[in-house]
Amino acid sequence: METLAPRQKDAFDKIKSFIAKHGYAPTSDELGRLLGISQTGAMNHIRALTRKKAIVRQPGKSRTISIA
Repeated sequence: METLAPRQKDAFDKIKSFIAKHGYAPTSDELGRLLGISQTGAMNHIRALTRKKAIVRQPGKSRTISIA
């Protein structure tokens, strides 16, 4: 996993906590609400985290994020 920027680390931690609490991954809308940003902003974080190999996901499907 590549080094994460502070905001990416925050998004990663929120995803990890959400999965631990609920047993499934947040949607981009839920992640956006957790971070206080738009759904588009959350998707940008998800893409960056995928690119940096912090998470794995199946594009086009909901709740498929898993920690790498």
